Amino acid sequence: MLPTLAHVAGDKQSLPANIEGIDMWAHLSGQQKVMPERVLYYLSAQGKLEAVRKGDWKLRVTTITELFDLKNDISERHNLAEREATKVKELQRLMAAYPKE
Repeated sequence: MLPTLAHVAGDKQSLPANIEGIDMWAHLSGQQKVMPERVLYYLSAQGKLEAVRKGDWKLRVTTITELFDLKNDISERHNLAEREATKVKELQRLMAAYPKE
C-alpha cells in the first residue's frame, strides 16, 4: 500500500528498493479496470514460505500439496493439484525462486 499512499500524497521521490508493493491508484480511482497482476507469497507464523498465489491460482505446500482456483472456489475446498499438474509445477517454480532471506 505504501506506493499507493505515496502517489496520492504527491510524493515524487523514489521509494527504497526494499519496499514491497505497487501503486494501485489507477485501479482504486477507476481509471484502470483490472488490477495489475502480482505474485503473492504467504508465510507461516514461523516465517516459512507456505503458499504462493498468481492470478486466480493458489498453491499451498505443507505436509500435502494443495492447488485452488480461487475464482471458482474462494473457500479453498477443492484441491485441484492432481488434475492441474502443469499449474502446480509453474507455482512450485515461483516458490523455489522466492528469496530465502
